[in-house]
Amino acid sequence: MRVAIIGSGPSGIAAAAVFAEQGIPVDLFDGGEALEPPARNTAELIAEKLRQESCLQRSDMSALRFGPAQRSFGRLLYNAVTAAFIKQLPARQLEKNIFGSNFAFRSTEHGIPLHGAWMPRSLATGGLSNVWGAACYPLRHDDYIDWPLTEAELAPWYAKAQTLAGVCAAADQLEDAYPIYPAAAKLGNHATFDPGSPVESLLSQWKIKSGELRTHGLTGGRPRLAVMPPSETGAGCRRCGLCLFGCPLDAIWHADKAIPALSARSRLTHRPGAFVRHLKRDDRGLWLVTGAPDAPVTEQGPYDKVLLAAGPLSSLRIAVDSLGLTQHRCRLVENDTYVLPFRLTAPLTTSDTGPVQFALSQAVLAVEPGVLGRRPAHLQFYRITEPILGAIGQLLATLPANLGATVFRLLRYHLMALVYLHSDDSRRIEVQIDGKDGPLSRLRINATEHDHRPELRQFGSLLAAAQHATGLKPLTALARIGPPGFSGHIGGTMPLSTTPTLLQCQVDGQLEGLPNVYVVDMSVFPAMPAQNPTLTSMANAMRCAATICKSRNSE
Repeated sequence: MRVAIIGSGPSGIAAAAVFAEQGIPVDLFDGGEALEPPARNTAELIAEKLRQESCLQRSDMSALRFGPAQRSFGRLLYNAVTAAFIKQLPARQLEKNIFGSNFAFRSTEHGIPLHGAWMPRSLATGGLSNVWGAACYPLRHDDYIDWPLTEAELAPWYAKAQTLAGVCAAADQLEDAYPIYPAAAKLGNHATFDPGSPVESLLSQWKIKSGELRTHGLTGGRPRLAVMPPSETGAGCRRCGLCLFGCPLDAIWHADKAIPALSARSRLTHRPGAFVRHLKRDDRGLWLVTGAPDAPVTEQGPYDKVLLAAGPLSSLRIAVDSLGLTQHRCRLVENDTYVLPFRLTAPLTTSDTGPVQFALSQAVLAVEPGVLGRRPAHLQFYRITEPILGAIGQLLATLPANLGATVFRLLRYHLMALVYLHSDDSRRIEVQIDGKDGPLSRLRINATEHDHRPELRQFGSLLAAAQHATGLKPLTALARIGPPGFSGHIGGTMPLSTTPTLLQCQVDGQLEGLPNVYVVDMSVFPAMPAQNPTLTSMANAMRCAATICKSRNSE
């Protein structure tokens, strides 16, 4: 059996790992966008300084903030003032640079064209895992009502996915909401341990007051992150605080990290720079028609099985163009997201007066159904850093070092939370295709607005009443809503179903209308859980790949 996987993000890599275990030849295709040499050299220089425990200079940071394009103080001031008054954040704030490079989002307007609302998409090797926050959570027990799968069917694959991504999962009260499966490590050493910080004091309070938190429908604990903890050998997180600019020590897992190891020990062939237009079939099997929209095409194949893992919009476009459709509509599921600041009110034992040394999420509250919307919700807490403040943070970065440090010291008893809602409690989004625009179908995103302000005020009142348990006061007047696509959690364009219709998937992932074509990314999600969906997508991709292997072995 010969297999092609289109897309090298977390789902594609997870499926490839299963085929590698079985010795099945796999060709892994992706758009091939990658960090360019100047940015890579910057990262290597900073990594060497960190290994030598040297202090980083402001000059080291400038390229990480803005890349080669310097921004004027006037423009930064205008952006900051505008950001202070708008109630809806700009969608493209998600298009963050890594080491000053926008490679993770480069060429998408050309290769994955959209009309209407902006949506995150990538043609980079490793996909959007190049810019993610590394959060990894399984489905909650309540989430399975949306899926034609049971927890028992996904549990062993969650364990394997957590091992592949190196997820740090501390055993605490959060297990009541998000299970830790047997093969996943319950680590005593954890990248987010931050001795002396107010967050550590807060987590200790949540442990003591877990029962009181539950009376308010809340469960608190330490985040689950695909981050390599610090080790005695010097590998892993060195707590440099650069997480959201790009990890120079490569401690944050991203999908393309697994490609060299898989290629070395298996029959995996990575084929970057092969943009897939559509699939075709003849009596020998499936062929991939590749070539940029403005370039000649070539055909790659034949393959017995093809797995679509290019992302919910790119995989949909490939499927639509493979079927020759010019009219199609489907739902896209996403988390509505709020940015909500908090002030710490609990008596805190802290000796932390320096800069933030770890910038990914450091605490989590899982919210029970009915507290904020009808379904579960999820809060991820971050300490205040320049990237978290967006345009205001960029302005602060231009201030004299002492003045900027003073501002962040004043903010050390504040946290920023990303509040994620389940897709059933979020705005409705539709993907529409009407006719073909050149060599590729162009997708239109139609999003309806939903006024969550009454719910947010009610939730703010509940959190204010729960201050004794949470140790946090919500600053609801400063809350901002994210526009469509802001969460980065999108899917559902070709959902799993026990009774699939055209462009829906069977429970094993096979796409109705295209035999031997399987969809293994978030396109198959029947609903979007409130928490980060990457781990679920990886686990399901592994499950589908294992099913293909099993059918091959039984032939």
